[in-house]
Amino acid sequence: TKLSDLGEQNQIKNIIFQILTFIARSPQKDQLALKVAQAVVNSLFATSESSLCREVLSLLLEKLCSLSMVARKDVVWWLIYALDTRKFDVPVIRSLLEVKLIDAAELDTILVTTMEQKMEKSVDFAIDLLKDVVLSDKPLLMRMDFVRTLEYLGSVDDNKVKKFLKEFEKEKILPVKDNTDISSTEKYFLVFTEWVKLLQRVEYDDKIVVVFIRQLMDKGILADSDSLIKFIKAALELSVYSFKESDPTSDVFTAIDALSKLITKLMVVQEFTQYSRKEYLNTICSIILLVFSKDHEEDGGSFNERPYFRLISNLFFEWSRIRGHKFAAIADSKTKKELRKFDAEFYNIFASFLHSMQPFAFFGFSFAWVSLISHRMFLPMILSLPDKSGWEKFMLLIIDLFKFLDKYTKKDSVSDAISVVYKGTLRIILGISNDFPEFLIENHYELMNNIPDTYFQLRNVILSSIPKKMIVPNPYDPKLNLEDIEACEKRPEVFYDPINDILPIKKPVDNYLRIPSNSLLKTIMSAMYRTEYDVRNGVGYDFLSIDSKLVRALVLHVGIEAGLETSSSAIFNPESSYYALLFNMINDGSAELRFQVLQVMVEQLRYPNIHTHFFMYVLLSMFTSKSFGDNLPEVQEVMLRGLLERVIVNKPHPWGVTVLFSQLIRQEGSRLSELPFIKNVPEVDNIFKMLLKHTVEKPELDGTNGVAKKESGISTSSK
Repeated sequence: TKLSDLGEQNQIKNIIFQILTFIARSPQKDQLALKVAQAVVNSLFATSESSLCREVLSLLLEKLCSLSMVARKDVVWWLIYALDTRKFDVPVIRSLLEVKLIDAAELDTILVTTMEQKMEKSVDFAIDLLKDVVLSDKPLLMRMDFVRTLEYLGSVDDNKVKKFLKEFEKEKILPVKDNTDISSTEKYFLVFTEWVKLLQRVEYDDKIVVVFIRQLMDKGILADSDSLIKFIKAALELSVYSFKESDPTSDVFTAIDALSKLITKLMVVQEFTQYSRKEYLNTICSIILLVFSKDHEEDGGSFNERPYFRLISNLFFEWSRIRGHKFAAIADSKTKKELRKFDAEFYNIFASFLHSMQPFAFFGFSFAWVSLISHRMFLPMILSLPDKSGWEKFMLLIIDLFKFLDKYTKKDSVSDAISVVYKGTLRIILGISNDFPEFLIENHYELMNNIPDTYFQLRNVILSSIPKKMIVPNPYDPKLNLEDIEACEKRPEVFYDPINDILPIKKPVDNYLRIPSNSLLKTIMSAMYRTEYDVRNGVGYDFLSIDSKLVRALVLHVGIEAGLETSSSAIFNPESSYYALLFNMINDGSAELRFQVLQVMVEQLRYPNIHTHFFMYVLLSMFTSKSFGDNLPEVQEVMLRGLLERVIVNKPHPWGVTVLFSQLIRQEGSRLSELPFIKNVPEVDNIFKMLLKHTVEKPELDGTNGVAKKESGISTSSK
């Protein structure tokens, strides 16, 4: 007979209620509850034959412990830690487990202690308990709840124990009643729950963890790619559900953390005979993306990014832990060699995976995505891979970020969310500029093609990058001569060759650079115009009729070709074909083409190198060139606008821009203050007066970066 068979309202429950009410009202509640609890415990182990008696006494004991913490502390301590053979009573222990007065993990530990101390019948009790609560028709707990007990039994040299363990291994253990319908997904849920419980009991590096994974493979759970997909999908769905349903004040990431450890461990211990390690990781990423996209679509505005961020972040952490000191922690030499070879693929696969999760497609994941691409276990690693093998994939992520900002940046306003993303972007680029400046230097062309027009300070950070160990001269020095700087003779590295973007006009461009002609110039300039408008947000033209990417590629290509010349007179000469092509595009082109060409030329004023030297010479020469005729004032205005946009925002300022500005102010014949577009606008006039004063004062050098300590009073914050 069970207590439930007596009905909801029965005499036994009424008596229990009266006992608890009397104790609760007593002035000595704790002492009285303790006395009654001790009596109940004695009765429980003395009258264990009746199942109804056990159930009633266990229920009363649980209620007493809930009523008084003093009673609970004393009772639980005795039930768990007292080494008393009277406790070797399987039915009673099961009843106490059912009312949760005994914790399974603590029971597992004390069972091992009793066997280690050779207490009488301790081994028999452990086996009988496992049969009842794990192997019976009505299982209560899972195998992993007794992982230490099973480990100890495996070391016992006894035929009875060996026979039990052999039978135990053959059993298909599911913690559900017999004849219960259970789907394959639910089976995967139960297996993953065992994994979670195992990691709560043992260290991640424990040999039992590897044994468990081997069993998953042997039992067919991870036998092939199909079963792997089903299992990982079920595990992820259960982990996310667990996060959503957990108490926010508790450890909500237990299942997510366990899943990330399982995925990483499988990458190490699998033999990869049916599929490669690369295919395995691509499969895992595809599963995560599948579950993630479905969750994002169904939850809409209430989507919670935290479990997915935690999972991916943990995968970065676990892999970094494994790869430490060139995978020194991996004992097997063959596996170690394979993992070293796979290391670059790991980061490139994840870069592609994050590219698929970009905020353009999943707006609700924006903040987490920005945090992930700048993760300390991801960004430094992918940029440090040998032979720059991670640069191309990481560039895609930066471009994704720029395109997202460009999409949601409006001329008149920037939303709070986008403002936060922009600040994060600025910090990422600043970090790269400090630790990996070569990445920004060599990829500046692609970055400039995709950066939103509005963000001048972000543009400055990229263009201000200086190679490590280079010390630049003071840009305000009136005696500064670029011809005396050795670095100005060296060609900068370019990771992405712009020649790929000018292939349709490469032949006429190269022919023009050899022998200039009007027909070639017309061919080149006609290619600059779009067949339809490109709509842009921000500062500049709203509707672009000029292909700005092609203009940028052409101007940089001219600079690269000029830098290849061995004779300085061949490039630093207004009669050279390099100068002539740029001059004619500005002079003969539309106002928009003129604007685009000059903007790109100003972009090339970076750290000391041959490109900076060449374009500075071209711009200085053009600023006072009478050959422009009536176009000269407009050329000067556009050029100064491009320079001003870069110096009126907060530091850093590109070294080349600062040098050019200083030289223009000092240059005889430029007469900046007398130019009508400056003199007629008071705000601009005031800016130039302060700049003139700032330049003439020859500020001291800041020893950290060679840039003047004193900052112009007109600096303002950038968006």
